[in-house]
Amino acid sequence: MDKIAWITDSMAFFEPGEAEKIGVHVIPTLLILNGESYREYVDISIEQLDQKMREDSHASPTTSQPSFGDFVTLYEQLLEDGYDYGYAIHITSGLSGTYSSSVAAAEAVGFPLYAIDSYTGAANQQELVRIAQRLVAAGKGPDEVMSTLETFKHKSHFYLIIGNMETMRRS
Repeated sequence: MDKIAWITDSMAFFEPGEAEKIGVHVIPTLLILNGESYREYVDISIEQLDQKMREDSHASPTTSQPSFGDFVTLYEQLLEDGYDYGYAIHITSGLSGTYSSSVAAAEAVGFPLYAIDSYTGAANQQELVRIAQRLVAAGKGPDEVMSTLETFKHKSHFYLIIGNMETMRRS
């Protein structure tokens, strides 16, 4: 039986500990606040970010895709740990270059990867991970898994609620 890695980014917004529980490697998005860079959910929690923003009314966080180096490190580790291949499900390329960086890093280190640009984020992105895991558990191969994910992503909807247009403009 193949040893399969599951990869996503923090824009899937898994609850703390949930991704680890279901065996998903989460690459953190970078949050930039007042010139300092934090790895989302690693170096800073949402609560800590909220507190920093309350303390500094002029604080305007922005985000940046995970670093190429973080992806390279992950894929090298997965190879070392004996994974045969992985499925990577990332936030829409319409908002981030995460998908492209992930694919390029896997190619750079020779890690076999089935990657999908989810065209979504948050709950839908999580659902794509869960669907893929269920399909693999049911004995489906990569072609069928990827075909099903492509169908799902085109039939789902993703709504982004913007709390502040000025922050959105800066991002």
